[in-house]
Amino acid sequence: MNVIGRLKPGVSIREAQAELDTIVARIPHSLSNSNRTWSVSVEPLRGALLSNDCKLANWLFLGGVACFLLLESVSVVNLIQLHSDARYQPHR
Repeated sequence: MNVIGRLKPGVSIREAQAELDTIVARIPHSLSNSNRTWSVSVEPLRGALLSNDCKLANWLFLGGVACFLLLESVSVVNLIQLHSDARYQPHR
């Protein structure tokens, strides 16, 4: 399960992690032993959303889009040039 939250101003990630660790340490004592297999971790949202695999995929996607836009702009320039050449050619 993923949970997203905001820290109070002035609270560091280490402080939040320490508080959550104490809360998690108390939960298995009050409930059944089935909760001993999970833990919590506090990390910045940007780091959680953009893992190394996602960064690589984003760069590859960006590169593909850049190549596509380059090819399309060259095609448009070529069409404009052909149109202007055909327009200003004297008829024989």
